[in-house]
Amino acid sequence: MFDTPKIISLKSPSLNIAVHDTGDAHSETAAPKPVLFFVHGLVLNAQLWKYAVQHLMPDFRCIAIDLPGHGHSWEQRGDFSMSFYAQVLRSTIEEMHLTDITLVGHSMGGQIAVITALQIPAVVNRLVLVSSAGIETFSDSEALKIIQGAEFLYKTPADINAIVGMYTPHFSMHADRVRELADDHILQSTERFSSFSEMIIASIKGMLKEPVLNFLPHLHQPVLIIYGENDRLIPNKWVHPMLSIQQVEETAKKRIVNSKSKLIPSAGHYLPFEVPAVFEDCVRQFWLGSEN
Repeated sequence: MFDTPKIISLKSPSLNIAVHDTGDAHSETAAPKPVLFFVHGLVLNAQLWKYAVQHLMPDFRCIAIDLPGHGHSWEQRGDFSMSFYAQVLRSTIEEMHLTDITLVGHSMGGQIAVITALQIPAVVNRLVLVSSAGIETFSDSEALKIIQGAEFLYKTPADINAIVGMYTPHFSMHADRVRELADDHILQSTERFSSFSEMIIASIKGMLKEPVLNFLPHLHQPVLIIYGENDRLIPNKWVHPMLSIQQVEETAKKRIVNSKSKLIPSAGHYLPFEVPAVFEDCVRQFWLGSEN
């Protein structure tokens, strides 16, 4: 699935976006498979979902986008705001003529997925938020501190060991997969550093400018909220050392009318990559429950 993506030409914005699609082969007598549409987080790409998709693809059509500036869409540019990413997502869904989809967003992708689900509720019938950003909010001074930290961190290229070292603490399980997840980050940081750094900093600014906490009560689709108990990126321990992942999860659950939440033991921020079978079971049970 992830070796050769389709390229979808969008009209607005005018971009060529890479999409990884398991397809929807079915006989004339069988119903089409339900669609799961996956949206990765910052500095990642569709590879985040590869192990989970292996579990899900027998019963679902699995589609995973490479957002602009990421993966096979790395050349595609924009202002990298959350609204820009959401526009790309809407246009991709429209170009693919998709309806009745379950939108699954990880980290920054969860923030984008919330905005998209609110904009096209007739198309996005279910929402899965995985390690979602945009729920934890920041004061102006906290946001400035985060931006200054990002600008310092990404002012010079890091070597391979340093990049792998950035990912390693976030894996509670399957540490052998760290390099596999970090490979695109390594490639972009070493070969396309200037554009990659620009995208990261602009995206971080976009995340801080467009939190989705106050939008959550307007979601009326069934929503599943999933976090790993050992998430070290959310909440941001640099500026919110006393805030727990349980508090972030509970905040989201209280704000969303029709929601269920799950904390995954022994999983970190990249839980679909770490514990794909557990993630698959959560998604499958949620989808079946929302059908009843």
